[in-house]
Parts: sequence; structure tokens; C-alpha cells
Amino acid sequence: VHSERMTAVTRSTDENTIRDLNFYLCNGAGTIVLHRYQTDANLCFECVPSEYTIYAVANMHRDMGDLSPAQLMSYAVAYKNGYADLPMAGRLETTISASQGKTVTLPPLEVRRCVAKVAYNIAVVPADMELHSVRICSIPKSSALFAETGTPSNAAADYTDMPETLL
Repeated sequence: VHSERMTAVTRSTDENTIRDLNFYLCNGAGTIVLHRYQTDANLCFECVPSEYTIYAVANMHRDMGDLSPAQLMSYAVAYKNGYADLPMAGRLETTISASQGKTVTLPPLEVRRCVAKVAYNIAVVPADMELHSVRICSIPKSSALFAETGTPSNAAADYTDMPETLL
């Protein structure tokens, strides 16, 4: 499991580190046959050869518990004002074949950020004006782990405003 390639440079939030992982292995019938939560880099497990879907959720900092594929697909991360690292999720369909006493290495699974970090600088022009406060409005209250599309909600109830920041 690795994070997607980043193109922007930021300084405060670690956008590439994976600190913990919720790993789910789902069989072709749509049943989760394995769930592991771990902070270790290596994951070893045994399963029967078959077609599987792997769900990986990184940086939740807790065991998400036994969830069904439908629950995973609808799971949303609530808005926070700051993150030490960003929640990420990825999904991979793969075939695990039988091996004659050998360890099978699965293909890489890329996880993507589920939230966006926005940094802003505000300058006042003309210089004879003073900026006393800032307020950011219309911030999404949550973000889906496995969003199929990037289409935002049209419902006003799905957004919140930050409190005013005095400068």
C-alpha cells in the first residue's frame, strides 16, 4: 500500500505518510473474509485462491471494525480543522492464485487522500485598507472514503462555515 504521487508542496500536514491501516479482503460473493488493523509495514495472511477486492483505509488512527463493502463505500470522514496526516483510501480488484508453498506478493495498491488541504495567503490591495478578520465559508462537513465521482453535494446542510479568525 502506498500513497498516490503528490504534485503540490506543503509544510505542515504530512500528505504521504501512512501511519496505520485498516485492511479488508472481500471475496467474490461480497463478503469480507479478512479485516486487519495494524501499524506495521508488513501484512501477511492466508486465504483460499480466488477473486478478491481489497479495501485499504489509511490514517484513521483507530480500528474501524468489521464493515461490509457497502458500509465501506458509504463511509465518510468528518471535517476537521487540522490533520497531522491525511486520511487515505484505495480499492483493488485482484486474483490470488494458489502457490506451491511459496508466498504470494500482491500487486501494489495506491491510496488517495480523502480530504483536501487548502493553504491560502491573503493580501490587501490597496495598502490603505486593513484586514481585521477572515471567515471561510461552505466547507464540506464530510468526505467519502471511496468517492466514485468528485461531484460535490448540492445540499446546503452538507456544508459548514469556519468561525471568524481575527487578525
